[in-house]
Amino acid sequence: WTSCGGWFGVNLENGRETTRALVMADVEKTSPEVVRASYLGLATYRPVPALRSFKGPMLTVVLPGSDRPSSYQNLVPGFPAIKVKDLSHWLMMDDPAGFNAILDGFLGKADLPNVFSERLASRWKFCFCPWGRPSGGNGAGRTEEF
Repeated sequence: WTSCGGWFGVNLENGRETTRALVMADVEKTSPEVVRASYLGLATYRPVPALRSFKGPMLTVVLPGSDRPSSYQNLVPGFPAIKVKDLSHWLMMDDPAGFNAILDGFLGKADLPNVFSERLASRWKFCFCPWGRPSGGNGAGRTEEF
């Protein structure tokens, strides 16, 4: 787990101590098979086609150290982004009020009734990844229809 902790450590650099403790506790509970599959998925996923074809509202939150060529806002011209500082990859745990303010601002501008009806009509699927959740997810994630 040393290499896994190192990778997560980079993403936790600006995190609060409680965030770091919760995330690393979940990492320690995660099977090596799930970690390998996650890394493989990250290495092989190509998001541009999905980002370009999605017609609903989008926003990416750019964290310190994550403004790289492979970041969504750099992959698709005009992709809406907001930059934050002094937070980790788990910003919703580091600063719940700040995260809620970002989300409220985004949702306040979105045409949600149309977006939700389109998603229901096309039976889009959403993936929830429990890493870093205080409930102690196993990292396997789950997909639910919305």
